[in-house]
Amino acid sequence: MKFVLPALQSEARMRDYSQAFFWLSDAKIINCCYNSTEPSIGLKLNEERTTLNSLKKCITKYSSHLSTPYVLHDKDVKTEDGIMYLPLYMIPLL
Repeated sequence: MKFVLPALQSEARMRDYSQAFFWLSDAKIINCCYNSTEPSIGLKLNEERTTLNSLKKCITKYSSHLSTPYVLHDKDVKTEDGIMYLPLYMIPLL
């Protein structure tokens, strides 16, 4: 189901509802897809969200001071663009 913030209130802003959306997403009740007008695109757009872009910028700027960057997620282990993606169950192994 597609949901648009103005459906809540005409002057609704994401900053007013972000905590509720993050909680619903963390609880796996909803799957957020940001900045999309086509709901069938789904998860693909979430892969390049602001946080990941910020991490990539940080790696580029401070690469000489950093070792392996890790991202914890709910998928299988993978390495992409120098970033190690680890499933959540591997946290104790860090």
